Amino acid sequence: MQELDHVSIMKPITKFAATVPHTQRIPEIISMAFREAYNGRPGPSFLEIPRDVLDAKVDLDKVRFPEKYRLPYKVHGDPKAIELAASWFQ
Repeated sequence: MQELDHVSIMKPITKFAATVPHTQRIPEIISMAFREAYNGRPGPSFLEIPRDVLDAKVDLDKVRFPEKYRLPYKVHGDPKAIELAASWFQ
């Protein structure tokens, strides 16, 4: 099973599928996976972290820790565009 291309298998059935290439990028790519999972209609994300990447040691100064992985509020449409769309049904 280790030789399978898991990301290619998961791409058609998830909103986000990726492999973490370097240990210092784990927090960054996890935040990307969560952001995509919650963006718009919620859905699954797949993240592959190879054993060597997971076990490697890294200098914390080289790691980028995202502060937020998504907006704290919902994005709303343009009120004028909403009124225009609603007028089509009146």
